[in-house]
Amino acid sequence: MSNEIQRSIEYVAQYDAAFAHQIRGATAAQISRVERALGYPLPPVYRDYLERMGSGSDWIGLRQVDFSVDAVAQRLESGDWRPPSPEFTLVGVDRGESFYDAYLTSSGELVTIPDLGEAEGEKIADWMQTEAGSMAEWICGQAFQMLRVRAKHHRETLILRQRQENALARVAAIVATQPWWFSTAYGSYFEQATANIAICALQPPRRALSLELGAPSESAANTLRDRFIRELGMVPYRK
Repeated sequence: MSNEIQRSIEYVAQYDAAFAHQIRGATAAQISRVERALGYPLPPVYRDYLERMGSGSDWIGLRQVDFSVDAVAQRLESGDWRPPSPEFTLVGVDRGESFYDAYLTSSGELVTIPDLGEAEGEKIADWMQTEAGSMAEWICGQAFQMLRVRAKHHRETLILRQRQENALARVAAIVATQPWWFSTAYGSYFEQATANIAICALQPPRRALSLELGAPSESAANTLRDRFIRELGMVPYRK
């Protein structure tokens, strides 16, 4: 069976045929450099990512975070870097002003954490932002939002004003279709093929549910949108 990263690449390539040819993997020497600097074996999914996408991930990204193998190696080798905890593996370096570097947790989530300093290391949970429940969700979720939801003629965004712990399960019950395989406890992705509707529902830790819906027309979206509003208490998001 294909590994998680290969399966993700194959998924994106269904809707962006050039994607698989535009990404670039890191060399064995580059990967070994990261592992030496890290001081312990790379998580298998991160090694797979580096082998396929470590030198160029095309349009898959996260704000101003640099996921390239060289950026990670340089940060690991710098004198001012230290892991926030042994349970976190550095996978991306923030090139912006927020300094929220990206990490893969021991349980597989992709998170961002600022440089807290040694005195604040115990406060990781207060500052950590979960970006995706897995590397696969990070890769495929972006593709789904761009190529399935936002490619539709009619798009809507709904939000909950307060967090509900069972909100994703209630979304699944309303949609009544199986989510895509890259869905996690933090994000669910659905397509109703007969109605040509795509739905992305996100609820990372400590955040309220947000939902993007793409449909061929407003009338096609009406039934689902009205159920989300009526049964979940969601409201339209206005920028």
